[in-house]
Amino acid sequence: MGIRKIIKNKIYENNIRSKYKNYIVEEKLNIDWNSISCNRIALINTAISKVIKLKNECKYLEIGCDQNETYDSIALSSEDKTGVDPAAGGNTRMTSDKFFETNKKNYDVVFIDGLHEYKQCQKDIINALACLNKGGFIFIHDMIPLDWRAEFVPRFQNTWNGDVWKTAYELSKSNNLEFSIIEADNGVGVIKNVSQNYDYKDLSSEIETFKFKEFLEIYKSLPILKPDNGFKYIFS
Repeated sequence: MGIRKIIKNKIYENNIRSKYKNYIVEEKLNIDWNSISCNRIALINTAISKVIKLKNECKYLEIGCDQNETYDSIALSSEDKTGVDPAAGGNTRMTSDKFFETNKKNYDVVFIDGLHEYKQCQKDIINALACLNKGGFIFIHDMIPLDWRAEFVPRFQNTWNGDVWKTAYELSKSNNLEFSIIEADNGVGVIKNVSQNYDYKDLSSEIETFKFKEFLEIYKSLPILKPDNGFKYIFS
């Protein structure tokens, strides 16, 4: 990062501190992601292998491909993968909203890693649930921000999870679907065993204005699994 950008970001951070001083806390979560030998790619490919074992095929959808770090590492042929991104990566150049408006296919495994903002992530999850095959999985990236800077919207630094954690809170309160967060790779949410009469709990009137301060309180109640138990969760 250049010196001018560093200075610009510092000025912006100071302005945020002044405007949101009642929300900002210096407390951090003590997690070293680099020390955890598990990532989203391993988890997603595990789910794909389970689906293939059960039905001899798997249709994969990825929302937000960027540089194809995940998309290119998915162990499926190109005809079984759909990658949606308005700017780069994947094989479908459009926004997720536009894609879901016209999509007529169902998928077995979906990975959501698009815009890291609560309401957009919420829309992507609801739309993904509507086109998920029975026995399918939905993975959501960036559900555990470690400090207020990584959580703050809009983004002002390289490391950014945004506030998609709010959808984790909603999913933990929803009915007739199973949800856990695997403590690896910035927090990987996993939805599985979605019943036909599932009820996604929209709590935006309660939590939309929440910041990292509230996340620290809610974090303790979220269904978080260590990686070994995460793999067991996918296989169970």
